Amino acid sequence: MICVIAEGTYASKAFLGTVESALADPASKNPTYLLCDVSHSDSLVERSVDEVRESADFYGTLLDRVHGLAIVAERLVDYGLMRMLASMAEIRGCRVEVFRDARAARAWLASLASSSDDVAGVHRDATG
Repeated sequence: MICVIAEGTYASKAFLGTVESALADPASKNPTYLLCDVSHSDSLVERSVDEVRESADFYGTLLDRVHGLAIVAERLVDYGLMRMLASMAEIRGCRVEVFRDARAARAWLASLASSSDDVAGVHRDATG
């Protein structure tokens, strides 16, 4: 599992670049599971819908490398914005959930990692 923590103020593209760098690290397993904790971010309230859509597009390009994305957003406004991102990313085929608690996010990712379907790299949607 790769964990990326966002703190303070930063550009959206800078955060996505950090995620890309973490995935490119030779020590990273491929495929992997990604936890993005934005609980201490001061930048989300400034994000435009276009930036959220660009982030969803980015996560959509990671389907072969990331088999589960958990986003932790403790503040209600951040949680809502990340739910919007998750909805957009799901349309692109991502398996993503948003949490208000990091322990719950880690537990969800661990359950994905231990499932036999996911170990084989199979992603099934709700329709089967």
